[in-house]
Amino acid sequence: MFLFLDESKDSKGISVLGGILVPFNKVPEFERLFTKRRIETKIFGEVKWTNIDKNYESYIALLGDTLADKEVTYHSVCYRIEKYKYNIAYYLIRTVVWKIYNEENFVDEPFYVLFDNDSSFGREEIIKKVKEEAPKDKKFYFDLDFCDQGVSHVISGLQISDVITGAVRNRVNSNSLNKEQKCVVDYLVELNGCIPLDYRPDAFPKLFERKIQLFDPDEKS
Repeated sequence: MFLFLDESKDSKGISVLGGILVPFNKVPEFERLFTKRRIETKIFGEVKWTNIDKNYESYIALLGDTLADKEVTYHSVCYRIEKYKYNIAYYLIRTVVWKIYNEENFVDEPFYVLFDNDSSFGREEIIKKVKEEAPKDKKFYFDLDFCDQGVSHVISGLQISDVITGAVRNRVNSNSLNKEQKCVVDYLVELNGCIPLDYRPDAFPKLFERKIQLFDPDEKS
């Protein structure tokens, strides 16, 4: 499995770390479809939340291609305190891995974590934090492979993660939306079974439930 992670920071409010999870064998097809749609819609700049403009319908098409596959899911965590961001990142990774290994149709395959290279989460720091935290949790015995940080304007998984994570952060903080961003948010909410993007579940959704998951460890501490 590949977990493409991106963060959307808010200096005065709640920041969000989120990403899409793609089965290992579907990554090449995922990239192919993304490139095909780019050519059709003539969007060659970086696909990201802050770039949504009059071409918002093309963004909606890209999101639809991605989330049409029930095995491609989105997961996120929000946080307020910057110094805890590595703990929060570990918390998200651990939760996603647990959900995979508890699925009925679980397929044992390598698990890769890829962060955007524009993220403030450094690769070495993340690996260090996981190595510190994982031994404390006797139920966490999974092998993770951290890739070199990716280039967001090249890797489609990071670009899709940026769009959705930006939308989630916007809704969590109740920020204003322009009409194009609102159309994208409305589309994501529709895909999410009409559940708002700032929804906080009492229990984590199963891996393949059609829900954009958000949880906030700060509220539980």
